[in-house]
Amino acid sequence: MRMICKKLALTAVAFVLLAAGTCFAQETQIASASDSGVYNLGEILIHTQADAEKTMTSVVEVTAEEIEKTGAKTVAEALDYTPGIRFSIGGRKNEGNVFLRGFRQDRFLVMLNGIPIGAPYFREVDLAMMPIDEVSKLVVTKGVSSPLYGANAMAGVLNIVTKKPVEGVSGNVAFAFGQNDEMAPSARYSSNNGKWYYSVMAKQHESDGYEISSEFTPTHPTAEDGGLRSQSDFSRTEFTTMIGKFNSKREYAFNINYVDSERGTPPPSNSTSGYKNRFTEWKKWTIDFSGEQKVSDDVMFREKLYFHKYDNTLTGYTGLDYATIATASGLTADYPDISTYDDYTFGMRILMDAFLNDATLLKTGLNFNRERHQAESSPGVVRDDFKTDNYSLAVEVEREVSQRLTVTSGIGYDIHNQVSGVERKYGTVDELVVVETAGKMGAFNPTVGFVYDADDNTTLHASMGRKTRFPTQRELYTGGGIEVHADAVNNRSTSYGNQELEPEKNMMFEAGYEGRFGKNFVLGAVYFYNKTRDYINCENTGSVNNQGRPVCMYMNEQAMSSRGGEFSLSSKYKDKFSWTLAHTHTIAELTSAPDTQMSYIPKGKTDLQTERDFDGVTLNVNASYLTTSVDSSNNVIKPYFLMNVGVRGEIPSLNMSWKATVDNVFDKLYWEEPGYPLAGRTMRGQLQYNF
Repeated sequence: MRMICKKLALTAVAFVLLAAGTCFAQETQIASASDSGVYNLGEILIHTQADAEKTMTSVVEVTAEEIEKTGAKTVAEALDYTPGIRFSIGGRKNEGNVFLRGFRQDRFLVMLNGIPIGAPYFREVDLAMMPIDEVSKLVVTKGVSSPLYGANAMAGVLNIVTKKPVEGVSGNVAFAFGQNDEMAPSARYSSNNGKWYYSVMAKQHESDGYEISSEFTPTHPTAEDGGLRSQSDFSRTEFTTMIGKFNSKREYAFNINYVDSERGTPPPSNSTSGYKNRFTEWKKWTIDFSGEQKVSDDVMFREKLYFHKYDNTLTGYTGLDYATIATASGLTADYPDISTYDDYTFGMRILMDAFLNDATLLKTGLNFNRERHQAESSPGVVRDDFKTDNYSLAVEVEREVSQRLTVTSGIGYDIHNQVSGVERKYGTVDELVVVETAGKMGAFNPTVGFVYDADDNTTLHASMGRKTRFPTQRELYTGGGIEVHADAVNNRSTSYGNQELEPEKNMMFEAGYEGRFGKNFVLGAVYFYNKTRDYINCENTGSVNNQGRPVCMYMNEQAMSSRGGEFSLSSKYKDKFSWTLAHTHTIAELTSAPDTQMSYIPKGKTDLQTERDFDGVTLNVNASYLTTSVDSSNNVIKPYFLMNVGVRGEIPSLNMSWKATVDNVFDKLYWEEPGYPLAGRTMRGQLQYNF
């Protein structure tokens, strides 16, 4: 009942704001769903060149129009066709993970409008839970990123930039539907009168789950018997609002992004002894206040204050009927297995951009944030409580040496301070132990690169630099850290943190080419190389826990390398037909296991995207092929080929648009982790009224 009331309240707020919108409007215009601006206060970088795509490293912008072509419903799905990126989903919590050039998500920085949104404990965010409706573009920096982004951008940066209201009044009301009672009604309204702008969006998305491929053969029918995937249901409420004021000299905006979900976590289909969990609560909301002031024609300041909150409740059950809640690990029957995360990040950023002359742009940045992770094993039973502060100071200079050559160099100094840590002693209810923290760590991170236009059709770029990643709270403290590991045989944990960890240091290099030839062809090629020293991995210590299982501890004992190439060829013919073919080859290895590919990283990934316009009706065909990979236990993940098809169009006389999609057209059986089969053939549709 409480969740229903919340959803009704959100809907009521949305439509009250819709009704109030006429107070801001001066004129009304008819706008399509793609007729949306970009929220520039959510971006970090500006450039000297009018063509901001000319950067010293690989930067890919996936626009709202391109997202529409893929039929993506989440940020993770929208990224899946980007060279160098691989999206996977599965495992105990059925969470979506994104890999960038062989690095897991905890090794690159994920931001929403320039705000770091990784959960403090793991430094990850489930991008499969991040809705796409209000996204104007996804900015992916895959190589040496600017030091202005701040700490922990070791492998790159993903910045999710939301929409900004266009001039006039616009909006839409949509209803999406699909198999297994999937429904997603939504409404959006925005207004911009040249002085003020605001927008509001609300959506309710729910489904009973997805169908497994008909090729699936049950091995443990009690866990999974085929058809509708067990525990794949979800219900998600989304709400965003923005209000801003601007003139030619300054702009200020206030933003709220909110997601509230409940969902199942499908059990392994190849065992009846796996985890039996549900996220009975999964909430993420972000508030930010941003400003921009043009002090003169040459100097601009930008500021951001933000608060990001992440709460979830993971409930464990005794059986596959999910009827009886289990007992929390190490506690008596009086304490149910209802574990909670209560995390937040608050911080600020100040940026200054100053043109020293017509060809030289000086950029400086100051960042600070505090992260706090609080967890309970059962209601009222604290498991751990950690606080971390991050600081960074950065300077970058972009210099147009000539009309064809631009050189960029920068340096950042990042500080990571573990402020405090508390953990509950295993087997007790209220005995808390103060954990010895790792204290302060600091690192300089220099970068340099260039962009060179060899001629009007050929662009070359190269960059190199060092990037640092500080240990996560989990890597420092899980299981109680070094002190508790000494008594591992009397504890249940199988992994232990290490307060003596050093930061990871990644030396990066990239060189790229883009050539335009013929009338309609564009060829791109990039070579990348990463060598990470003090790579953090959980190494077997030879100890066992109280159940006789092997124990590992996080250590800096290895180095890791990631190298490979990204290739793309695209063409467009008379605005009627376009296609892009892309291939990524990645070799990711630990020095302790040369010639052995790291887990979950296929060596090859090939993507094809096509679009054909038939006089107002547009057909999109998208396909991907991934080569063999292995999971963390060296179980083989078979290669697979997927094809998705979408068709969309407009009904101008009714100001309406429509679309229909078929994912996994050939109903292929595949998984990103053995034992967790993903969706077979899935059909969806949507009708939308635009105003």
